[in-house]
Amino acid sequence: MNLTPTVSSYEMLLRYLDENDEQSAARRYLLLRSKILLYFEGRKISPAEDFADEVLHRVAAKIAAGEKIDDINRYVFGIARFVCLEHYRKPQTEAIENETDGKTPAALIVEPNVNSEDGLNIRHRCLRSCMAELSNEKRKLLIDYYAVDEANPKHKEQRKKLAETSNRSSGALQKEICLLRKRIGNCTKECVKENE
Repeated sequence: MNLTPTVSSYEMLLRYLDENDEQSAARRYLLLRSKILLYFEGRKISPAEDFADEVLHRVAAKIAAGEKIDDINRYVFGIARFVCLEHYRKPQTEAIENETDGKTPAALIVEPNVNSEDGLNIRHRCLRSCMAELSNEKRKLLIDYYAVDEANPKHKEQRKKLAETSNRSSGALQKEICLLRKRIGNCTKECVKENE
């Protein structure tokens, strides 16, 4: 089976997203792509754009090959997970361990391409700005929590150890991370609105 995407395979993907309205299909495609970008950015895999495009290439090629897909979101994120696992298995992948000494790891600070026309640059700047508003302790906690590779079978043990080292129960850690993530998400949304 040839999994090389073509223009017609992308057209098939767009028709799959919305067969009646081209504009709606294009909006759904861009929304799906932005969610995939966030997926890879959240796992500190860069350039996230390249990985998101790889996922969409594979999905388009599978649809063109006749693959029947019941739930496009579930299918796309299944492919994204496999691409993520492939990336982690590559030997040139560097962990960001020991970089979280109270500062945001360099791997999380992506200098935006000023010449780019999409809103992701604004989002990157806003995310960095919102992360900078956190105390060093909270920022380190958030970064350490998401630095744990969920593909690793021992990720639960690693997070339990993080809870112990931060003098919290596992439930308290999860609740605090949830609140921090919500705070960063809201801050980022507000910042993006202000800069559009």
